[in-house]
Amino acid sequence: MSTTQCCLFSSYCSVLRLKKTNELKVKQVTLSRKAGVSYASAVSCLAEKFGALDRSLAGERVEQATELINHILRADGFGVDNVAKVNKAFYEAINRRDFESLQSLWLFSDQISCAHILCEELVTGYDRVLESWSAYLQSMTTQVEVKNERIYICGTVAWVTHEAVATPKEEDLQSDYLRVDFLATNILQWSNNSWLFVHHHASPL
Repeated sequence: MSTTQCCLFSSYCSVLRLKKTNELKVKQVTLSRKAGVSYASAVSCLAEKFGALDRSLAGERVEQATELINHILRADGFGVDNVAKVNKAFYEAINRRDFESLQSLWLFSDQISCAHILCEELVTGYDRVLESWSAYLQSMTTQVEVKNERIYICGTVAWVTHEAVATPKEEDLQSDYLRVDFLATNILQWSNNSWLFVHHHASPL
């Protein structure tokens, strides 16, 4: 494991430690009401997991550290599994041509951007990005299938890379659109206890 990787893991863990500590303070009353779970025991359990994580990092045991990170985060909706769910929901909304669902997956910020397969340039800003997706859903009658998905998380940012195939839906086989193979990168940000899209880029093969 390189020095850069060690620094990255350490930074990541610092963010997680801060996040979990703050959450436990807020949830103190709720935790104390759960059967057999007190605030003190929750903090103790968390400290034990972070201790094991620190030891894994110190020994450069990358796989073990990654497993511990995902274990800590999975219950809170922060881990890789939850990024995958949001990414899946994104393409399901596209396949249903469901603009409202697609809109709900984007961060409300003028810093977001996209370059989907119909874009002629990078589209930036919340309003322009959503207008672009609205036009996409109105004009495209394809079904997108994702394959070879890879997910990475660093701090409060996640990115997904994958291949995809867009083909005409069965009822639209006579449409002007043919099969399109493309590569895509989706970037998501953890905000208000949810993973939300901040960037989508697709490049036809």
